[in-house]
Amino acid sequence: MEIGKLTNLRYLDLSDCYVLARLPKELSALVQLRVLKGFVISNPQRKGSATLDDLKELKKLRELTINANSKDFPTDEDLSALQQIGGGGILRKLTIAWVATLANQQGEAQIGGDASCWKIFKSAPKQHNPKTVTEELPKQLEKLDLQCFPNSTSTWLTPDSLPLLEKLYIRGGNLATLDRSKWLKVQALHLNYLRELKMNWRELIDSFSDLVYLEKVKCPGITLCPCDEHGVWMKK
Repeated sequence: MEIGKLTNLRYLDLSDCYVLARLPKELSALVQLRVLKGFVISNPQRKGSATLDDLKELKKLRELTINANSKDFPTDEDLSALQQIGGGGILRKLTIAWVATLANQQGEAQIGGDASCWKIFKSAPKQHNPKTVTEELPKQLEKLDLQCFPNSTSTWLTPDSLPLLEKLYIRGGNLATLDRSKWLKVQALHLNYLRELKMNWRELIDSFSDLVYLEKVKCPGITLCPCDEHGVWMKK
């Protein structure tokens, strides 16, 4: 059966299908879709592959997970397309996983996860001057999950561009600088396997003044946090 005929489908999870290199453009026909996990951004984009522009037709999409195998993602064009998904105001949860592969001693491919992606990216050249972008992520996002972040900085990861964000997850990768402006609505912050990120508890709580939950795992540069033995702090 062609996937484009499943017009009443509301939930599609392809997140564990790591061998998928592309998805068909017929995804744009799934107009009832609320959740899409495992959308593939290939590099270079293959002919006939679905792009973010094809998802603009999904006016009811509230949650999207993207697997990107390009360290240049998202470009200006990608950010512009993301703003129009879900009718330009419905999308609430976004996950971006920069999928890293590394040949092991047996010559097999390993997919980078939270901990393993740090092992892959730690020896990669750092990008101190990533491409400047002028577009932003959708402002209505309430949850943002970034996995294996490939660059040291980001121009689109700022509190001004994400005024409604309540949950922020950054797990693995090279991120070294997090905007120190006021993240006024973020209540839950998860920072895992970030070897380069440096800030102390006073700086963190000053930026995230509404914080009620912090999870900090394998982030040696984030210091003086009153976390328990599991790396968790909760506001009393």
